[in-house]
Amino acid sequence: MADLALARKVLETEAAAILALIALAHFNSHFFQLVLPPLFPFINQDLGLSYIELGVLLTARFVATGVAQIPIGFLVDRFGAKITLIVGLMMTVLGYALFALASDL
Repeated sequence: MADLALARKVLETEAAAILALIALAHFNSHFFQLVLPPLFPFINQDLGLSYIELGVLLTARFVATGVAQIPIGFLVDRFGAKITLIVGLMMTVLGYALFALASDL
């Protein structure tokens, strides 16, 4: 009986950790989608891009995100959600860090 309760507790803990990773990835996605448009005036001044060019760049990002969903779904099926989320979050953080370090497009 005690073994069953312990096993159930371990499974609940693992499920909570996976749910937390999914929630973090979802928050991360929406945060970075919504944080750039308010920064357009500063990016416009710093990089000398027009608002149309900034909009095109943001649209390209959204299109790339949409197109990437199908192959990422296959990766999730093949390698599992946990490792795919971890690798995806690391790649996202790396991409935004490189974007932050860019002085010119």
